Amino acid sequence: MSLNKIDSKKIEELAYEISQKHLTYDQFVWKLAMNTLKLENGSEPDQDLIREIAQSINNQNLSLEELHWTIAEKILLYKNKFENQ
Repeated sequence: MSLNKIDSKKIEELAYEISQKHLTYDQFVWKLAMNTLKLENGSEPDQDLIREIAQSINNQNLSLEELHWTIAEKILLYKNKFENQ
């Protein structure tokens, strides 16, 4: 599986699992920011940087479904990029 090609069924399944977590909208935004930075850097990002990216994501007014899908996508891309080497 190439880095940019993740099976949409796997994303859908993980997005559903994520949606079942009892988190607030802001917590999902934080998770997306953290996973976005983690994918870019390959390591746990700095809290201030997460906060900055989270504010940017929050300004996009994404639906919960979009947040769940994108978080799942970032997690799977990270696993494919860093854990399957």
